[in-house]
Amino acid sequence: MDHLNRSELGKLLKRRRIELGFKQKELADEFLSPSTISNIELGKRKVSMDTIAYYCKKLSWKLEDIPKYLSEGEKKEEERFEELKLVLQSIENDVDFGNTK
Repeated sequence: MDHLNRSELGKLLKRRRIELGFKQKELADEFLSPSTISNIELGKRKVSMDTIAYYCKKLSWKLEDIPKYLSEGEKKEEERFEELKLVLQSIENDVDFGNTK
């Protein structure tokens, strides 16, 4: 977990929350306020790792599995980037050969 900084972790957890369709206040409870969730997602250092682990659990993730989820997300981003490059090449070819619609 040491190699993953809190900012990256926060972005990953925010993306997970949004994918699940939750608002911060919907995940808040007596142990986790909306402002604490915000602090986690912003990568603030004042949130304990126990609290972050609790938040992960609410998102159906385990804190120790975060590096795996991060690498899966990076792989998806790389695949999407490759798809976009192909689309761009196709558009460039259409423009080069006058195949505009």
